[in-house]
Parts: sequence; structure tokens; C-alpha cells
Amino acid sequence: MEQNSVPPGPSALEALFTRHRKELKDLQSRITQKKKNATKKTRRGVNEECERLERDLKEKHDRDVKEITGSPPEEEEDEEVQKVEGLTMQSTGPPNVAKQASPTAQLQSHKPNRARARLARRAAEMEAQMTAAAAEAANQPDRRTIELAALRERYKTLGLTEQNILPDGHCLYSAFADQLEWIGLPLDAALDQPLDGEQRKYRHTRMACADYLTKHKSSFEPFLDYDAGEDMDGHIAKVRDTAEWGGQMEVLALAKAYGVVANVVQAEGELIRMGEGEDEGYGSGVGKKQEVWLAYYRHSFGLGEHYNSLRAKR
Repeated sequence: MEQNSVPPGPSALEALFTRHRKELKDLQSRITQKKKNATKKTRRGVNEECERLERDLKEKHDRDVKEITGSPPEEEEDEEVQKVEGLTMQSTGPPNVAKQASPTAQLQSHKPNRARARLARRAAEMEAQMTAAAAEAANQPDRRTIELAALRERYKTLGLTEQNILPDGHCLYSAFADQLEWIGLPLDAALDQPLDGEQRKYRHTRMACADYLTKHKSSFEPFLDYDAGEDMDGHIAKVRDTAEWGGQMEVLALAKAYGVVANVVQAEGELIRMGEGEDEGYGSGVGKKQEVWLAYYRHSFGLGEHYNSLRAKR
């Protein structure tokens, strides 16, 4: 009779289960954040995505356990136990032969039971962790609600009303374009060459931002994440030609390109003002710089960070 392979030591299984616990905890954190940021329109899709992520992780963990234990499916384990028990009971040899076979048979019959016991303990641990993670998520503050309340209070203090912008990746450029029109600055004023034909408003501000970054590469290169493989020319191409989201670097470039002061209102922290210094932008040299106002959201939109336009009450 062939001997079964030696079962993995407790240290190997413990290392595996430790890694599984960490992966499960990380996934629960991701799921919690996704659900907190979900809106009514995105909640169904977010829930389906979270269920898929949990299912995929469970299947991966099952494969990991199977690989390290080498255990066959449960039905095959039962058959192996029956074979070992049958051989022990049917042994008709001398007593000393039966005694020699008995330890091996006992080891073989106990192996599947130990493997199942370890898997049962692991399943119980994971269930307890998921319960604890769900309880922790339920007790976490609703960041979206807190952010909205804080921003609305600041709008009221500043005398501003919010103009909603579509969260499609162009939100910063659309919000900036809305502000320029609100204060009476032409969208193509900062462009080297006006765009041909009818263009969406964000196309003008994207092009103006890309033009300014191209002319002042050395001033903006420190903003880039070179560890992530970014380079200035590639980033400028994304600004000009794609729906890449804009951030503080692009706000500063737009403020300087159009010669305005950009005010960014956020729920946490002070009001951010960009473009107050001297520059060669369109609005420079014609008296006091005009100001644009943007709202910055970090937690309220399912796709990530977002900018809206803020208009002064008239």
C-alpha cells in the first residue's frame, strides 16, 4: 500500500492563515470605503462588485489551502478513511504484524480529520473576522454626510452657491470653464491657437492647461510621481487628450494660464488659494486679478475626488 505524503507542518499552515487574515482584513477595508462612497445611482453596482471581490478571495483562499495541504476533496477523503479502516479490521496476520501496521493505519486515518479540523477552525476565524469588520464598518462615521455638511456650512459663510458638475473625469476642467464664463473671461483666451469648430467647454481649459505645463515643465516636474513611472510629456498628453482627472497641479496651471486666483473650498483644512503671484497669464496686468471658486470633494462621489463650481450670490 502506498504511503500518503507527509502533511504540512503547523508553521506552514499558520503562515498561510495569517496571510489570509491580512488579505481578508484589507478587503473588508476596501469594501467599507466603497460602500461609504456609494451613491443611490452607484450603490447596486458597488454592492455587486463587493460580492464579486469577496467571492474571488474565498476561492483563492480555498485554492491556497488545497495546494499546501494536498488534501483531496472531502468525498475522496472519506473513501480513503474507509479503506484504511477496512484494512485494519480485515488483517488476519500474526498479532505482531497487525501491531506493526496499526500505527501507519492510524496516522493515515487521522490525517484527513486533522486537515478538516484545521479548515473548520480557519472558516470559524474568517467568519468571526467578517462579523467584526461589519460591526466596525457600521460604527464608522459617514464621511460623505460629514463632508457635505461641512462644505454647505462654508458655502453659506462665503456667500456661494454650488453649480453641480458631471463627475466624468473632466470635472475640474468643466468647473473651471464654468467659472471663467461666470466672471466673463473667454475660454480660448489662454490658448496659443483657438480650437476649431464647436467644442465642449472643458476642451478649452484642458488645452490651456496642457499649453501652460508645456511652457513651464521645470516648475511642475516636482509634482510628478516618478516612482510610478510618470514623466512630464506623458502627463501633459493625458491632460490634453484624455479624461484623466485633474488635481492641484492642474488647478495651479489653469490659474496662471488665465491670470486668475483660484480658490478651492474643502471640508477639511483651510481655503486654498492659487495663482496670487505675478505671472504672464491672460488676466495679468489689467488691475486686480479676478477670482474663481471651486469646491473640492474627497468622499462624496463613488468614482473618487471631484470638483464643482461655486458662484457668488447675486
